[in-house]
Amino acid sequence: MGIKNFLFQRWRSHVDWKFDRQFAVDTSGTFEVSNAPADAIPYAGTPPYRFYSIMSKLSFEPRELTFVDFGCGKGRVLLMASQFGFKRVIGIEHSPELSDIAKSNVAIYQRARGRPSDIRVNCENAADFRIPPGKTLLYFYNPFMGNVMGAVLANIQQALKETFREITIVYYNPVYGHLFDAADFLDCVKKGRQYSVYRSITKPRD
Repeated sequence: MGIKNFLFQRWRSHVDWKFDRQFAVDTSGTFEVSNAPADAIPYAGTPPYRFYSIMSKLSFEPRELTFVDFGCGKGRVLLMASQFGFKRVIGIEHSPELSDIAKSNVAIYQRARGRPSDIRVNCENAADFRIPPGKTLLYFYNPFMGNVMGAVLANIQQALKETFREITIVYYNPVYGHLFDAADFLDCVKKGRQYSVYRSITKPRD
């Protein structure tokens, strides 16, 4: 590891722990689920500075949107998303261990802020989650391997076929971005090395 990368990792760790200390929550570090499938990806929370930067570059009215974090882990993104005033904030997490931590963090965070927030954590398989009606923002921080990501995309496509709705997808660290690029029900509106943004389209591309 080069000195610049080492210093960056130290700085990022400091920023992560600073967020946790501010709200007395536990969202930092990595977490490997016990008895996890071979294709599972260990938890690592989205850096706060990166999430706020991404959100600041999007054009949306949060009060009209349901925010969904796929593979929410310890729930850091859920806490940050609630600060934007989304209509609802939902976290999807397959691991009971991580979903319990996320629920605890949500409860602690709500007490720290002195008011309840509409945040829900669902412990379920991401491919089984029913996409909410109405305008939705779906967030991914490279939470799954390609096979699971493909199943989640198929679920999104089916939801759009049943009832078209405006769906915005933010994919941070888009390792499987090629799967989203190939989806004929999505239009890529921003493509970068660190994150990409997609939106649902009314008809398949020619």
